[in-house]
Amino acid sequence: MAPNLNSVKTFFVFLGKSVFALLEVLVFAIIPRPQKNVAGEIVLITGSGSGLGRLLALKFARLGSVLVLWDVSQEGNEETCKMAQEAGATGVYAYTCDCSRKEEVYRVADQVKKEVGDVSILINNAGIVTGKKFLDCPDELMEKSFDVNFKAHLWTYKAFLPAMIANDHGHLVCISSSAGLIGVNGLADLQELVVTSISLATDLTLAVGRGQRRTPRSSVKAAHWGAGSRRSGSPVPLGGSPTGTLTAALSSGRPSWLTGPCLVLWS
Repeated sequence: MAPNLNSVKTFFVFLGKSVFALLEVLVFAIIPRPQKNVAGEIVLITGSGSGLGRLLALKFARLGSVLVLWDVSQEGNEETCKMAQEAGATGVYAYTCDCSRKEEVYRVADQVKKEVGDVSILINNAGIVTGKKFLDCPDELMEKSFDVNFKAHLWTYKAFLPAMIANDHGHLVCISSSAGLIGVNGLADLQELVVTSISLATDLTLAVGRGQRRTPRSSVKAAHWGAGSRRSGSPVPLGGSPTGTLTAALSSGRPSWLTGPCLVLWS
């Protein structure tokens, strides 16, 4: 009997949040949220050579940000660099970097600090998935997935967070997936890493605020297309574009979850 009651409770909580999200969409369709001005901000995007990373780069380019593009594919990253320049980016710097290698992350990070400056918005977007069932997935692929989807976040946070704290200004963004919230066949390796990366960013949000002049004012947790974090606050719907809501999330100033790409923000 108890499991049935819990299922009913979970359903009504989900239904309530969904209704609230729809109402909020209607309200902010009439009264738009103020957008954060990211012109001149140094934005580093990992996995920028294709897909969502490229879309984010083009979005920030149109907003006048200085872009730092990291990708393991030099060809894809150079193509994104060219597109961002044509889109009007204030400055674009492309670096070939394998985020699964700690030494390479630290080396390229030092190069960025010398050549560009202090990164103020870090977007951990790089990710891989094996797409294989748990017992069919080779150990080396699982290790690679762990290195890219989680450990790379540790190294980039350690490389760029100290300057954000010193400057009392910065954003950490974690692109993730709803695979961390629900079971998906063939994504066993990814699911655990998604949960871990979200938890890391959430814990970091709380830890960084202690003793600082300004505590973290936003913790944005989300899941890919519709499933919200179970520990989240109010929903911030993405609408049709996965990149269009990022600046709104950065300037929301309150805990929230997104019905779109997973973001965890420190400000």
